[in-house]
Amino acid sequence: MGRLKPKHLLAALLVSGCTPDAPVTDLSQETLADAAELCELVRTDYAYYPDRQENWEAACAGFAGMLGPVTTKPEQLRALETLVDALYDPHATFGTHSGMSPRVVPSGSDYWLEGDRVTAVRPGSAAARAGLVVGDQIVAINGRPLADAIVTRLHPKNASSSETQKAWALNAAAAGYRDEPRSVTISR
Repeated sequence: MGRLKPKHLLAALLVSGCTPDAPVTDLSQETLADAAELCELVRTDYAYYPDRQENWEAACAGFAGMLGPVTTKPEQLRALETLVDALYDPHATFGTHSGMSPRVVPSGSDYWLEGDRVTAVRPGSAAARAGLVVGDQIVAINGRPLADAIVTRLHPKNASSSETQKAWALNAAAAGYRDEPRSVTISR
């Protein structure tokens, strides 16, 4: 058997890395370790911890059970961002965003809701260009009734939620995620 020429060897290496049999990196254990570190960091250094302690502890305790497969760094970031949602704090962010990250509330919001009513629309935003105006009643966000849309951002799941947490979750659901188109159903 003869030696492969360098260009054929390079081509073989490139093609072998593109096959469906290439191993998938499982970042789940690394994500769990990062979450444990984050949980401890919030316990010791987060200024508003006493007000959010019960919610945070429940989120940290349930994190392993809600974690799905994590094979990319953006998926890892999204999982940790979901954990941070339990703080329902617009200032709690990693300061880095992937295409999968939630838009930061309120700076990433096109409009603001109080209950089901639009109370502010950012001038020049996609919402403003689409004709959303103050006073509009939002019936659904991305096809989900408001109650269902709120649940997507309430963490931990099945925990009781304060009115403050629900208001944050409503506006976080309205802001959406960077990789998802947004739509609202309104009533005038």
